Amino acid sequence: MPTPQSTVQVSVIMVTYKTGPVLWDAIESVLAQNVSLELVLVNNGNPSDVLEKLALFERDQPRLRLITGQGNVGFSKGCNLGAAQTTGKYLMFLNPDCILFPDCIESLLETIAGLPSGSLVGGNLLNSDNESCVNTRREFPTPWRLVVESLYLYKLAPNHPYFERLKDVIDASSDTPVQTSVVSGALMMVKRDMFEFLEGFDEDYFLHVEDVDYCMRHHLSKHDTFFCPKAKAYHFQSSSDVSWFSVEFHKAQSFLIYFQKHFSDSYPSFFMNLLRFVLYGRFAARSILKFFSFGKLPATSSYSRRFVKS
Repeated sequence: MPTPQSTVQVSVIMVTYKTGPVLWDAIESVLAQNVSLELVLVNNGNPSDVLEKLALFERDQPRLRLITGQGNVGFSKGCNLGAAQTTGKYLMFLNPDCILFPDCIESLLETIAGLPSGSLVGGNLLNSDNESCVNTRREFPTPWRLVVESLYLYKLAPNHPYFERLKDVIDASSDTPVQTSVVSGALMMVKRDMFEFLEGFDEDYFLHVEDVDYCMRHHLSKHDTFFCPKAKAYHFQSSSDVSWFSVEFHKAQSFLIYFQKHFSDSYPSFFMNLLRFVLYGRFAARSILKFFSFGKLPATSSYSRRFVKS
């Protein structure tokens, strides 16, 4: 591993929990990048055979470091734990179900170098149809926007500003960085000193919304966030062997933490209680539909090696 005086340019932090076979291609896509980097892989929980293979990777690949033994501490804490063990000038957070295009990190570095100091940059996450994923770039969630989304109120007046949706329109034809509100924590880069200034991810979030919270705190610190269209990666969501119900429950909990943290002083208490009802009600309704539609839920990952760029 590099020493504290290392000239490593980028430290990639990847947190893995029962990720599945896409993990190996994710690792390879990082190590194939033509930049000076290190990869810190935080094992939040994988089968013993996977852990043994990761240990072999660490032994044979000097740019990879495995952090394990802490158990499943959640995504935010896992990212912070990994970041604390890195030496690079820039930190890049990457989901273990993302396959980087060959020039992805180079594109992010070129972009962030030309932006105002302290900027946060997110990459362009693609699905298996080569279309940008919905959450790649979006507006800040607010309590009202969540009600609009959850109750489909945007259908009443789709062009009215009061019913504006969370999704931000992506111009895939341009390679020019675009200023935005929120980028996905599945692929984002920030300068180390900025990440440390904001004290990393908020560890109150166990799973989901930690990236939205980070972007909000980044915005409140008077720094800009940008989306980089040409920094591409395939994102194979839902690859982990984990219950859909568990993921969605954590997501509902995380949104409540986020809204309480950032909006409780701006919205009346009755509206925040309504929000709690909407979030948990939506989770309950979707869970019932899932249960009766599919019974035991199968894995929903869209991963296939045929989508990996050669």
